[in-house]
Amino acid sequence: MNYALEYEKQEIQCPNCMKFIKTTYHDLYNHLELKCPSCKAISKFESHALSEFKHSIQNLEYAQQKFDKAFKVLFSTVKIISTK
Repeated sequence: MNYALEYEKQEIQCPNCMKFIKTTYHDLYNHLELKCPSCKAISKFESHALSEFKHSIQNLEYAQQKFDKAFKVLFSTVKIISTK
């Protein structure tokens, strides 16, 4: 199962006006900046920080895949001992 967290719509709070900006993590680390539609402020991010962020998303998705696999294995070993 692939979650593709980086492509899910997210709401990120504008550091200037505190309103939420709709974006995806993929757009965030590919454009290096985020423009608030409310106050028009442009937030620029350092590329090395975004690179670490992208790597963390990939690690999170990999961990989720491992968890899903372990969960399926766990329930494939269930033995029903009572139907009451």
